Amino acid sequence: MTIDDSTTHSSNNPNNDPEFLTLANDVLINVYPFWPVQMARASGVYIYDTNDREYLDFGACIATTSLGYDYPGYNETLNAQIKKQHLGLCYIATEERLSAAQTLLSHSDFDQIFFCSTGAEAVEGCLKTARKRSVEVKGPEAIEIIYVKDSFHGRTMGALSVNGQEDLRAGFEPLLPGTYQAIFNDLDSVRNVINKNTAAIIVEPVLGEGGIIAADPEFLQGLRDLCDEYNAVLIFDEVQCGMGRIGTLFAYQHYGVVPDLIALAKGLGGGFPVGAYMGRRDITAHITHGSHGSTYGGGPLACKIAQFMVEEISKPDLLQNVRDVGQYLLDEMTALAKETGAFSNVRGIGMMVAADYEKGKAKDLMHHCVQNGLIVLYCGQNSLRFLPPLIITRDHVDEAMAKLRKTLKGGK
Repeated sequence: MTIDDSTTHSSNNPNNDPEFLTLANDVLINVYPFWPVQMARASGVYIYDTNDREYLDFGACIATTSLGYDYPGYNETLNAQIKKQHLGLCYIATEERLSAAQTLLSHSDFDQIFFCSTGAEAVEGCLKTARKRSVEVKGPEAIEIIYVKDSFHGRTMGALSVNGQEDLRAGFEPLLPGTYQAIFNDLDSVRNVINKNTAAIIVEPVLGEGGIIAADPEFLQGLRDLCDEYNAVLIFDEVQCGMGRIGTLFAYQHYGVVPDLIALAKGLGGGFPVGAYMGRRDITAHITHGSHGSTYGGGPLACKIAQFMVEEISKPDLLQNVRDVGQYLLDEMTALAKETGAFSNVRGIGMMVAADYEKGKAKDLMHHCVQNGLIVLYCGQNSLRFLPPLIITRDHVDEAMAKLRKTLKGGK
């Protein structure tokens, strides 16, 4: 693929600082290949580089900056809390922690919550809670956890043990024992591995890194029924698909299937690192003094911004915008796929949209889109992925499609 030189921002572009990227790659453990662009500031749904060039953000820092940048009240909430108290001893319950907990729980079907800092940490909490409960209720052999192929739950050793992507597990095995893989949307595959020693089933209602694939309602209901039958814990990982991303505050509400535990992060902080997991009291009661913890979990600043995000995202007009504009994005991508022949299998729910790229590598297309001022992501086997801020409008979708169309026309 070739791109017009006037729109290219590469490490060879004199407007960039190649020494900056060289230094970054030298001193930072290089787990991510850095894009050859230096971002300096952001506003609304746009990010600007050090040359003040504008980029339409349809990645939202991987579904994290759900309200975009400079959203009214967000910075003010942070600044006011910083002046008051930014962190407190985890042994002390603060007004901010209690208020955030009550706000989240009041919008959910759960009784208790634990705050942490990341999605992987939230998943770890769910796994620990489920296993401890199972051992105490069912016996010491009941430690098995079922996960699904192509899932992503984080990169810590526990979360990695239930990741359904083999390339991410390679080099770190052996991982946790007693984990078994089933197939997403295939209830029979779950029936084949569930047994009396199953402690939990963990699943994303919508596969994120695995390709933006929504669960069939019958699949999630079937998991609920199987967990009830075998006295196992059902865990929904909503780190990416929760917090309004598919048009309901929590993804499980879209399906009408209530899990026992739910993991949250990303959009919960809107850009500030906040994670949490919630659950029914009879499940969470098995986590007792000393059995779990987090130094930063439940800090006043984190909880204040989490409460702000929940209050904003739960507004009916915003959730309706997710559904309406998300459908418009899906429709426009479908039309673009027919027009160009560059995509197949256009799919999505709410503001999680993806399409398989047929003209090369989706990862390469992502980089070329960035060169044309559009930030998108890739996922799955070879798919372009859109996870825009929940506040985008149809005009933003039109702008994104124009930039994508321009990028495709510069291709082979």
